[in-house]
Amino acid sequence: MHDNGNQHEDKNLLEELGYEPRDVQNVAFPKNSAIFAIWFSATCVIAWLFTTLIAPDMVKPRTEEALARRAAPPEGVPLLQSDETAAQDIKDLRAEEELHSTTYGWIDRKSGHVRVPIDRAMVEIEKEGLPSRPGARYPEGEE
Repeated sequence: MHDNGNQHEDKNLLEELGYEPRDVQNVAFPKNSAIFAIWFSATCVIAWLFTTLIAPDMVKPRTEEALARRAAPPEGVPLLQSDETAAQDIKDLRAEEELHSTTYGWIDRKSGHVRVPIDRAMVEIEKEGLPSRPGARYPEGEE
């Protein structure tokens, strides 16, 4: 059988080993919160003073000319593209490629060149063969 008579002697064992019964002291928490709020507010005020007094050009509204200068890089500098616009450009390119490879359309009306879907062109080439130039010869060793 178990003897439960020794449980009251081990009651304060953790306190004897140096552990505290609570992690946060109720008195220190509001005081520390107030100190943090004051420090944060003071930091915000100092940052505002810095930007308005020491570097006022950072907070001035931009003129149209300044915005235009920022929009276009100087001559000879490559343009950079963001991930969002690059992804959209790729989607647009793929949609245009899909349209051109699956539909009929004119390439040049004057010369009579048309665009044919790839599947249809493959069937026609299989039936008729590839066109050749008059007098064309195979390279030596091929035929």
